[in-house]
Amino acid sequence: MSNYRANEQQRLAALQAYQILDTTAEEDYDELTELAAAICGTPIALISLVDKERQWFKSHKGLDVKETTRSQSFCAHAILEPSTLMQVEDAQLDERFKNNPLVTGNPNIVFYAGMPLVDADGYALGSLCVIDSKPHQLNEAQQQALKTLSKQVVNKFMLRKKLLDLAAANEENIRLNQQSIERENHLERIIEQSPAAIVVLRGEDMIVDAINPAMLSLIDQQPDIQGKKLLTAMPELKNQPAYELLQEVFKTGKALHRYETPVSLDRNGKIATAYFDFSYTPLIENGEVTGIIDMAVEVTEQVAAKKVIEENANHLYQMVMSAPMGMCIIRGYDLVIEVANEPMLKIWTRTANQVLGKCLTDVFPEVIDQPFPEMLLNVLRTGEALSIPELTADIAELDGTINRIYIDFTYKPLRNAQGEPEAIIATVIDITEAVKSRRLLEESKEELQSANAELGSVNEEYMALNEELIATNEQLMKAEESLIDLNERISIAIDAGGLGYTEVDLATGKMRCNDTFKSFYGRKPHEELPTPKCLN
Repeated sequence: MSNYRANEQQRLAALQAYQILDTTAEEDYDELTELAAAICGTPIALISLVDKERQWFKSHKGLDVKETTRSQSFCAHAILEPSTLMQVEDAQLDERFKNNPLVTGNPNIVFYAGMPLVDADGYALGSLCVIDSKPHQLNEAQQQALKTLSKQVVNKFMLRKKLLDLAAANEENIRLNQQSIERENHLERIIEQSPAAIVVLRGEDMIVDAINPAMLSLIDQQPDIQGKKLLTAMPELKNQPAYELLQEVFKTGKALHRYETPVSLDRNGKIATAYFDFSYTPLIENGEVTGIIDMAVEVTEQVAAKKVIEENANHLYQMVMSAPMGMCIIRGYDLVIEVANEPMLKIWTRTANQVLGKCLTDVFPEVIDQPFPEMLLNVLRTGEALSIPELTADIAELDGTINRIYIDFTYKPLRNAQGEPEAIIATVIDITEAVKSRRLLEESKEELQSANAELGSVNEEYMALNEELIATNEQLMKAEESLIDLNERISIAIDAGGLGYTEVDLATGKMRCNDTFKSFYGRKPHEELPTPKCLN
């Protein structure tokens, strides 16, 4: 069913292409239906075209109506077998047609014979048919004649289509010629009025055929250049690439475009080098190159600005590469690492080949969950620099080991010629060791403060003990003074009573005695008594 629908759509499209539906009666077609009726001996002969919802008669011999619905059409059945003549001897006995209104009512069809009208592409457009109100049968000669006449009908269709196509082509040619004339006039107006510099050169000698004021101003020439050879008017162009390319386009017929091309021109009597973007488009007439349209834009200032930018970029590159701290340039919203110096590579623990030209998040996927990518993008979006001291960063080694470092960093936008941020220069200082040392010092300070607190407590205890010792010493001194006083009193008492006494130091064995005691042993006061032997 789907193939039938597809074929039916194509058949209907083929029918429409002949542009014959609903056209007026034509004698050529009427002659064919009269001939068919006469040969087959029938009162009715039709050239029937089967449209989507109807069958329409281009010629209707013996029948007043011009169309019927497709559902009542005998021809709609005939076109289902495009190569076969369909013959119904008695429609009243045929299950397909016995209840058809055209059988049961006017024109009371009983006999029908139809030969499909098949075009060169094999599409059955309709049929040439003969009809009678009584049973009938065509002999072989009549059948062959009907087939031949059907081919004649198709030939007329095809001839009509060719004539229509030829007329359409002729109208198209007229239209194209008119357009060509209009285009030439329009082209001349465009060249004259265009703000772009345009010159039309003709022939191999490059004769100036048309040139607008913008081009005259660009090459510092007067209008009388028109009609002259280009090299006659501008001899300085000889052997320059811009002129040689004109010759190449004229020979090959291939357009070309060049950018920032240097051209030496005579301006104000001096030869100066200017830069141009230009396009050479061949003029092709009757299949041959007859000239060239040259459109040019001077870009000398842009080239000079570009050189300045390139020089600045080179200076920036040298500054980054020679900086003692980590520096890199990250470009665009993809965060592509464009430049990185050795200190930066050391912080990243990567080589230049491992990072340059690659996205930051591809090289360091671990930073996706860290704040750095968003901070970089925000600098690009806002054009505002960002600087944060002592921030932690987790950098993965090649083996996946995560190193936590501490950094001071600054992100500054780099702007293009339009002043829009397009890249970021990042300055990164690894302060990991300084942070660790400071934290170690802070920990030592806390320990020292704790020790000082403990020492203060000990000092307080020592001072209390020292006070106690001083009090005890004072008591001992008082006791010693009392003892001395007591000894003096005892000595006075012993001397007054004529008593002798002695003291023996048990540690040294020495004796001390008074003069009375010495006299007991016949000694004089200045003589010493020997130590008793029992003490030796």
